[in-house]
Amino acid sequence: MTRIKTALLLAACAALPLAAEEIAICRAAPERPQVDLVLCLDASNSMDALIASAKLKLWAIVSEMAKARPTPELRVALLSYGNNGYDKEKGWVRIDCPFTTDLDGLSAKLDAVTTNGGDEYVARVVREALLSLNWTPSSKALKVVFVAGNEPATQDPQFTLEKVFGDAIARGIQVNTLYCGAPTDPDAAGWRTAASRADGMFACIDKDRGTVALAAPQDKELAELSGKLNTTYLGYGVQGRLRKESQAAGDASAAKQAPSAAAERACSKSGGCYENSDWDMVDALQNKRMDLSVLKDEELPQEMRGLDAAGRQAYVERKAQERARIQEEIQKLSKDRESYLKEEMKKQGLSDEKSLDGAIRKAVKAQAEKKGMTFSE
Repeated sequence: MTRIKTALLLAACAALPLAAEEIAICRAAPERPQVDLVLCLDASNSMDALIASAKLKLWAIVSEMAKARPTPELRVALLSYGNNGYDKEKGWVRIDCPFTTDLDGLSAKLDAVTTNGGDEYVARVVREALLSLNWTPSSKALKVVFVAGNEPATQDPQFTLEKVFGDAIARGIQVNTLYCGAPTDPDAAGWRTAASRADGMFACIDKDRGTVALAAPQDKELAELSGKLNTTYLGYGVQGRLRKESQAAGDASAAKQAPSAAAERACSKSGGCYENSDWDMVDALQNKRMDLSVLKDEELPQEMRGLDAAGRQAYVERKAQERARIQEEIQKLSKDRESYLKEEMKKQGLSDEKSLDGAIRKAVKAQAEKKGMTFSE
């Protein structure tokens, strides 16, 4: 039985009578592993291309995590550093977005990051991530930090990499370092050594030319399906309308970046890491986080107002089924797109090994597998 069909069964568990097989599926649904992923990006003057790459490829990273089995509960945080428009007392470090499952909101925060000259304190930004973010307490969770920059990693006059990165691994947090430069650069050694102190992976990336964003024949249809998918979201409560607007804004932002970014966002929205129980009725019912009967009429979307309990249930179920159909279309096209891009990259002699997203996807996949997750292709 497909993941989508299973999801629909789970959505109905709280309110509908089920067959024995369906009940068994509901009970056997595996506990979702937890993943805390932090991006620490250098926002100094020279790093415009790095920030642009992160904006372009955020959804490719999310899509990689959605391939994990069991599908994880993904929380992402964003910090930027090295921008002298930030607070000097905090070492030019800023928490742009604390841990969140709201990937649309995260995308908006990332879009707002700009660059400006400053001192780049790698130890300081990692320390801020360790101390100020609300990390998942479970030792079973995958907790990873990715810090990217192009200056010496040892600039911080107050905190040492040895102490900060040692504290990270003592707390079960792996720190991966991404040096924006050649592996033969003298500065690369400091980044490599830092990663080894926190059981992390080190990679050299090309911030200017490493990112690969090829157009594919499936991009246009995927973007259109992404828009159709939005019509299946039923915003409830105070946040419902605002978050639907944020969802649409995320689509527009990705489309502005590139057709490939819009397509990758569509693929992410069809996966299990794009979860919106806190404002969408379909996800909330699937995850048993709401009771339709207790919502006031004014908390419902306009098209559901005036419906009785049975009518509400039936309406949400129809939207769940519609969403599943669209997600299946997206996933089929996504596989076709991946096959096309692999072949096209081979033809053009291209590789994403030196890209920001390529390095992150490779590292987080390897580290997730050590936590017992497997990845579908």
